[in-house]
Amino acid sequence: MTIAADSEPAATVDTPSLSFLVDENVASLVRRLRWLGYDAITVPAADDGMLVVRAELEDRMLLTRDRGILLRRPVALGRVRALWVESDDPWQQLAQIVRDTGIDPVRYAFSRCVRCNVLLEPSSREVAAAVVPPHVGKTQLQFTRCPNCGRFFWRGTHWNRMRKYLVAHLDPVWELPPVAISGEEGRTPNTN
Repeated sequence: MTIAADSEPAATVDTPSLSFLVDENVASLVRRLRWLGYDAITVPAADDGMLVVRAELEDRMLLTRDRGILLRRPVALGRVRALWVESDDPWQQLAQIVRDTGIDPVRYAFSRCVRCNVLLEPSSREVAAAVVPPHVGKTQLQFTRCPNCGRFFWRGTHWNRMRKYLVAHLDPVWELPPVAISGEEGRTPNTN
């Protein structure tokens, strides 16, 4: 598996059907799931009952390290999908979510604003060039924008680092083709 460097921005594809409600005890999963393009929220200071009710009302899978949540009636009866997260390590947690839920860690990657949890929209180079750093506006061809916060995204050096980091932590045997980035030569990462 690879996260393609030359494909269209993920915002142009369909959206994932699974969404998540993340308990505060595994809150770092929210950002990581959004990197993968999945709708993920947390509710600060929510008690267990409130989390279960919200997960049921919004049809979200509840992710937690609290075994007591798994004993709650809606979860025990299967009305609420919940997953007990085994590890304390955020990257192992994400790998478990990918493995146990079968979500695709590649298909929707980088299609959602990690700050706002909103799907990114394609943006023209002309519109983006008026806002992004001059070098970026001149060298990048594809841009996406968060319709909520207005932040622009492009496939530059940060995107490449994030892509490598996700692949390295989710499955060290994935093949990662070299990526040519404006101003840099494409490099083949060490996959050993």
